[in-house]
Order: sequence, then C-alpha cells, then structure tokens
Amino acid sequence: MYLVLGGHHYLFQGHEGGPQGYVTRIDLDEKNPAVRVSLVADTDVDGKKLPNLDGITWNPFTRQLLLTAEARYPNGGVWAVTLDDSGNEEAGKAVRLPA
Repeated sequence: MYLVLGGHHYLFQGHEGGPQGYVTRIDLDEKNPAVRVSLVADTDVDGKKLPNLDGITWNPFTRQLLLTAEARYPNGGVWAVTLDDSGNEEAGKAVRLPA
C-alpha cells in the first residue's frame, strides 16, 4: 500500500511468510538504510500474535490500514492499524474488527 503522509512517501505491507503475520513500513524518503524499514505491528491489542496477513488497503476516513487473513475463525478476519498524520502507528498494535 503506497501512501503519502506528513510529506513522506511510504510503502506499507502485511506479511504472510512465517510463523506469524506482521506489518512493516518503508519510508521511501529516508536515506539511512538502518532506519528506512520499520515494524508497524506484530501483535494485536490483547498481545496475541497476528496471523499471516495477505491483504491490505487504506481507509482514509478512519486513517486505518485494514489487513486481512484468509482463514476460518478464529484465525481469519480483518485487523486495523491506525496511523497518525505523519504515518506513524498510534499504538503499535492491531485491532481485530468485528464481523
């Protein structure tokens, strides 16, 4: 997901290749490779590991990344990560959205 927030150009991605899912951000304007990629979230607000994520979109009205996991309940569903005006995650946690 490509977004411009706070004057920075970002790529956000949900990951599905591993023992758990996670969300990362690449700051395309950052010159220092040591801080260019950052972890946005790898757990939910209850401290549970995220499942493997395979879809991502942006809700501009709620300022949330929406991420999906295609699996039967309780592993599948939709999670939201709220971003501030600068593209930083507000809590560093994902919130599972009710069906």
